Amino acid sequence: MAISPLTDDRLRVLATSQEAFDLEKKRAFSKKDGEKIRRTLCAFANDLPGAGRPGVLIIGIADDGQLVGCDGSDDELRTLIEFARDGSMQPVPTVLAEVRELDGRRLLVMQVEPSPALPVRWDGRIWVRTGPRTEAAARNDELSLVERSRGRVAFFDQAPVAAASLADLDLTYFERVYLPSAVSEEVLAENDRTTTQRLAALGLATLAGTPTVAGLLAIGLDPRRHLPGAYIQFVCYAGLDVAAPIFEQREIGGRVSEQIVEIERSLRVLNPGALDLTATEHTIRHRYPPVAIQQIIRNAVLHRRYEDETAPVLVEWFEDRIAIRSPGGPFGSARPPFEDAQAYRNPTLASAMKYLRLCEKFGHGVRKANAAMAANRNPPVAFDAAGDFVRAVLRVAKSQ
Repeated sequence: MAISPLTDDRLRVLATSQEAFDLEKKRAFSKKDGEKIRRTLCAFANDLPGAGRPGVLIIGIADDGQLVGCDGSDDELRTLIEFARDGSMQPVPTVLAEVRELDGRRLLVMQVEPSPALPVRWDGRIWVRTGPRTEAAARNDELSLVERSRGRVAFFDQAPVAAASLADLDLTYFERVYLPSAVSEEVLAENDRTTTQRLAALGLATLAGTPTVAGLLAIGLDPRRHLPGAYIQFVCYAGLDVAAPIFEQREIGGRVSEQIVEIERSLRVLNPGALDLTATEHTIRHRYPPVAIQQIIRNAVLHRRYEDETAPVLVEWFEDRIAIRSPGGPFGSARPPFEDAQAYRNPTLASAMKYLRLCEKFGHGVRKANAAMAANRNPPVAFDAAGDFVRAVLRVAKSQ
């Protein structure tokens, strides 16, 4: 749901209102306050009371409600947005940040939409508002948020898979690898949560022990058993089109991290580096920059459509290009060339990929890929989003 900007009248009312579970005011902006601001944004996204309305942070208001204003520079606005979107908060919340002029004073205003995927964590902890205070969630608060999410499945990857059970999940992998990367040491030290409760708090299963789609994809033993299209089809052609002889063809299954590791390994074999003697300094150059392949592959796996799909992500290697086709058209407001996309079809899977270090900053992958392509003298990644697929094509440089 899109957040509507606050009216001037509403801003005036909030300026003189006392801070509450959905309102935080600050006199000035400082990057030193980044930790406190992130906690507050996380708490707004969790919306512990279940009010269903955006939490509001206003910078440029004194404790007594007087408008004192702030710089409200582009740098401050970008930094504030980055606090919410840099990937340290999972799932990434929907926000609206703007610089406002009110009675001759500049204000920084950020609204945070209650998240449809609960609970939201920052720095491995769940943060909530109790009145005007932001604090770490107690166990009962956490369970309350998990219970609320059970009755509100907003995205397919949050849906429970009725035919699956905990036996379909690799619980050893979850305990040894996934959990320590997702939850802070302090929370892990609190031994009052069962494995099922921990799975549920991370959106990987319900409190009744039924795995979710994201759970099967992130820590499943064999996701294809319940999600037939959850694999990568890899085809290597010894030529320029599909009529050429097939050099190699494989189906790459397993959980998402295993799929990504294996397809990237296969492409590295086909994309060895060579010393570029024409450069000012001797550098290793590839036909395709590895970081570009990595970003586009991972985007395809993350943003694809999984519901009612038997089609896999298709990766085709030709002599002059790599074509990567992902099931499902663009999601939400995302449109080619996807350099500023902030829409997430699979937010819980996105969190899982962040925890497993398969993603860094969300919304920057295509931009990062194109920067690497340019530095390697390749043309930008070309996208075709017609129909029910998104197709990305990486081409070799003309001189190669």
